[in-house]
Amino acid sequence: MNITLLGANFLTGNLGVSALAGSSIQLLKRRWPESNICIIGGKAYLKHTEFLNGSAIEIECYPLRYSPNVLKKNHILWIYILVRLCVLLPGMKKFLGHKSTANQILKSDLICDITGGDSFSDIYGIKRLVMGYFIKRICQLSNNSFIMLPQTYGPFQSTIAKKLACKILTQADRVYSRDKNSLDVVESLIGKSVKSRICPDVAFTLKPANREKVEEKCSIAKYLIDKIDGLKEEKNQFIGLNISSLLLNGGYTGNNEFGLREDYQMLVKKIITFFLSHDDTLVMLVPHVVPENMTVENDLMACKRVWNNLSENLKKRTIIVETTDDQPFFDECEIKYLIGLCDFFLGSRMHSTIAAISQCIPTIGLAYSKKFEGVYETAGIEDCVLDMRILSNEQILNHIKDVFVRKDIIKDKLKNGIPKVKKQVYSIFDEL
Repeated sequence: MNITLLGANFLTGNLGVSALAGSSIQLLKRRWPESNICIIGGKAYLKHTEFLNGSAIEIECYPLRYSPNVLKKNHILWIYILVRLCVLLPGMKKFLGHKSTANQILKSDLICDITGGDSFSDIYGIKRLVMGYFIKRICQLSNNSFIMLPQTYGPFQSTIAKKLACKILTQADRVYSRDKNSLDVVESLIGKSVKSRICPDVAFTLKPANREKVEEKCSIAKYLIDKIDGLKEEKNQFIGLNISSLLLNGGYTGNNEFGLREDYQMLVKKIITFFLSHDDTLVMLVPHVVPENMTVENDLMACKRVWNNLSENLKKRTIIVETTDDQPFFDECEIKYLIGLCDFFLGSRMHSTIAAISQCIPTIGLAYSKKFEGVYETAGIEDCVLDMRILSNEQILNHIKDVFVRKDIIKDKLKNGIPKVKKQVYSIFDEL
């Protein structure tokens, strides 16, 4: 069985997107162990090695180009032309190269799309939605089975966005929403249907790396883990805080693109100051998006910027998760292991918080969009979402204090609820 995954890969530097890719592959292999799984995305053909249950599996990644130069190999226009031509004249398939993206689409028995988890919307601009629309429609025109994996749908701010979304959803064989709000959006566009249903975010089932693998990453990783062990032996509480560089920089426009009520950097500093006012507490700053050549999105740079603005006393009790210069940053499974060492977690990158929640760690989502509320609701802790577009920094800080006091109750609630969430995700392909 040939399966193609769209909308998630391991090349973006966004560990949330990598988590979606890794967990989707794990779920597909769980259902179809002998399947051949490929990914469409990136600028060149390559092979990626993913570890599943201790075994290495090779994932082929096929390129997709949107360059103004339509003569580029594997350009979206040529993929469209080749797929349409081969559907009309099946004999033409034999002329497609083995590493052709069009060939991979045509030979797929199942195509699964996850759109980065939250990009089936024009919240990040209409351009991203349109680009995603083209490859989805091409795959649907191949007449192969097409499934929308659990994700957020909307908001759609323009009429054209709604029309594009409606076309994709109507032509999909099954549409999974990762929360009730998104299901409502789907039903408002295409009506109620047996093909539309709720399934929690697939990243809830992503398995963290083991300690040995993380320690082998670099000397900093081993030092960090050993230090955390020592601190915990002294009964210290370990607080994880994910800082979003995108929010710290005011979005892509730099002009408070997501409409936060107050200054994000000031909020982060207040959060760190609050937790370090406790003598037995230390803070770990956790990047979750670390792309190359994209400063506005680089959480590691944001963490260093925040750390540099702390007082010397606060710096001594604040740790940044990083690797040595000659090593790539931690992957999605390795960062999940490190997040799992925390006693309490806060994050603005939603998948950093899913990495914590799925390990039953009391977690606050510092939200900039509606996607947080729906995902937290599936875990039964929607009261831990603090919407920075609505609440003032002072209100957010007061809520954080309240949740921190209730952390043991929340932990028990997660221990009861998360196994049910994972069971629901594991059954996603049972009917196929």
